[in-house]
Amino acid sequence: MNGISKNSDGIRRRAVSGDVIIYQEKKEEVRAHSPLDSGRAKEKENDYSLIETENSSIDDGASDENAILTIDASKEKYRGGAENAKARDSIIAGMKQVVGPVRDRFVAARLAPVWWSIIMGGGGILFVLVLLSTVFVRMTVAVKPRIEELAIAGIEVSLEASETAAGRGGERLPAELLTFSRTATEEFEATGAGSGSGRSRGMVKIYNNFSAEPQKLIAHTRLATEGGAVYRLLNAVTVPGAKTVKRVLVPQSAEAEAIAENPGESGNISGEIKLSIPGFKGTPRYEKFYAVAPAGFSGGWKGQARVVSKDDRAHGEEAVTKRVFGELGEEMARKLPPDFTLLEGLREIQIADVKAPAVNTRFDRFSVRADAVGKAIVFRARDLIALLEKNLIPSEDATIVRETFAPQFRIASVDFSKGTARLILDGTVRTRSIVSEKDLIELAKGKNEAALIEALRARTDLATFQLKFFPPWNSKAPSREDKIRVVVQE
Repeated sequence: MNGISKNSDGIRRRAVSGDVIIYQEKKEEVRAHSPLDSGRAKEKENDYSLIETENSSIDDGASDENAILTIDASKEKYRGGAENAKARDSIIAGMKQVVGPVRDRFVAARLAPVWWSIIMGGGGILFVLVLLSTVFVRMTVAVKPRIEELAIAGIEVSLEASETAAGRGGERLPAELLTFSRTATEEFEATGAGSGSGRSRGMVKIYNNFSAEPQKLIAHTRLATEGGAVYRLLNAVTVPGAKTVKRVLVPQSAEAEAIAENPGESGNISGEIKLSIPGFKGTPRYEKFYAVAPAGFSGGWKGQARVVSKDDRAHGEEAVTKRVFGELGEEMARKLPPDFTLLEGLREIQIADVKAPAVNTRFDRFSVRADAVGKAIVFRARDLIALLEKNLIPSEDATIVRETFAPQFRIASVDFSKGTARLILDGTVRTRSIVSEKDLIELAKGKNEAALIEALRARTDLATFQLKFFPPWNSKAPSREDKIRVVVQE
């Protein structure tokens, strides 16, 4: 019968018919200093030695602690009786002498790495702790500056668009005077009706190919076509003298407006046409002075026709004026230099000129043109903030928060011809304390946590602060500046 038994002495035995195979369990008391050591101890508990004997049986009742196995002679049959028993005892004694020292050395060899690992591990941890507490020690100070609100009421600021305004100090703010111009033209339908007549009109160029001397022509000077149509100059004009280029006389010209001598459609001529000056007829100038109408003449009429009424003209002027105002205002805002502020009360737009046909002038459609000019006194917001800081904040330990800077402006006076204005400021402004990182580092160096907290609480420029030490068990600020970090939170 085969079987395995484990006695109280910690020896596990297995009986096999014919031969006996004995597993000796190593009993050791090992203190587990770590989970790793505990695992190793468990490995030792499951370590067995194998011993083979012949013709033997196992006695589970052995009591000798030093014996590896106990054989009950009464349960076994040996050849030779007492002699065999004596031989058996001798064998067992010899096995004890051999196995015992081997077992002890084996156990010592297995335990040595464990204790060495424990010793080295503890030393390494101690080294790391010392390193963290000296070489890698550092601290972070996170602070928020103090925010305050200041009321401003009735503060007067003078704007002056001059190069010397910036250096005058006081409440004088440097500014710039900007000028703009814009032209708008629009066509309208003529709705008036009337009877009468109108004369053809057109622009002409008068040429002087006679001499280098200029020639003056008086108003109403006649210009005639080959077909006999006569036109007269509306205004006097001086034709410049011809120029000599490489011994060749090159004619020069002057531009003027001419109107048909007689009303009606007979004076309407389309396309370019050449005209002579009848007043020079019979003289050498007649061939050398002439006129050209590049676009011909138009507008002549007689009888019933559509004309520009009084309402037509007024409507056209109003519409074009409104349009040029809007376009110029958009242009002034679009072309405003960066960082400059333009207040609505510090800009001016004026209509310089309006051109429209006279009332009762014959037109199916007519055009109106308006010319506008604009002026603006502008200033930089940063200059205004600097001026207010100088007058509202005596010391240099705070600054105005620009992100929330939005005072209310009142225009007391403005002179666009001089580029000057007076503003009245109302409202509130927010100020932020100026925190010096260098001062905080000097304050923190070498202080313990309690002393540093007390010192930071005494500062009036801080709203909140937070301390972070490394390693976590450290509670003293480093003595070196490069080990202290200051974070100023906005």
